[in-house]
Amino acid sequence: MGELAKKAKQQSKFLKMDMNESVLVKYVGYRFMPSNFDPSKETVQYEFEVDGSTKYWTNGSTYVMLAFDDIPKGSLVTITRKPLLDKNENVIEGKSKYLVEPFEEEGQSTAPPPTSATDDEDPDNPF
Repeated sequence: MGELAKKAKQQSKFLKMDMNESVLVKYVGYRFMPSNFDPSKETVQYEFEVDGSTKYWTNGSTYVMLAFDDIPKGSLVTITRKPLLDKNENVIEGKSKYLVEPFEEEGQSTAPPPTSATDDEDPDNPF
């Protein structure tokens, strides 16, 4: 990633992840909002603190909702964007999935298992 791309990402109020990138965030909360694709439906916008800045992430995936339902506000969370693979383990171009994991310090083991979501389950996710 070039210097300008890094700066744009840093200044954006939205959380953006490149493929295979993991981001450590502090989970602040969420709110329901109208979907950009179908305003008659609701999606979820999550709020995080990243490097001292507030960042928002809109993601309507049920898997992501279920993951954050078990994570207390104020917790550190790792979100990873991975390529989506077909049944033959080939990358599906333009598709990705998100892994949501509570951040664990050395010696902790009380976190629920990682949860993932694909772009197919999340029509509002522009990332």
